[in-house]
Amino acid sequence: DLHSFPTRRSSDLHIEFCSSPAFIGHQNKVAQTYREKRDRMVTALKREIPAATVRVPEGGYCVWVEFPEHVDGDRLAADASAASVNIFKGSLFFTGASSLFGGAPRRNCIRLAYSFAMPEDIDEGVRRLGALYKKTVDVPEAARRPA
Repeated sequence: DLHSFPTRRSSDLHIEFCSSPAFIGHQNKVAQTYREKRDRMVTALKREIPAATVRVPEGGYCVWVEFPEHVDGDRLAADASAASVNIFKGSLFFTGASSLFGGAPRRNCIRLAYSFAMPEDIDEGVRRLGALYKKTVDVPEAARRPA
């Protein structure tokens, strides 16, 4: 069947590669690259935003950051986007009463991905994020409340 040949051939090539010794080497290289980027991001976050709690993943390509309760991570994500720093607002990852932290979605969290970023971009992005965080913390209490 002409329509299934490319799919079958592609599957066969993937199976062949994943079964070969080359795959283990590739997997180790990718894991090492992600580990280095993760560690660089965690170090930068601890340096730039020491008040944040950084959840260091054992795998994957994202870091979860929790700020003190008064910090609006959703607003910080919007401000970061305007400063060309792409992060996810943490409230996107809560499902209400069944959330990981219990209760309603929390707005004092963000998620950062490091897989695509170059090491120097991680440093610069976290530096910018730290500057935005400091502005957020310096805002008077009344102005922190969402409209």
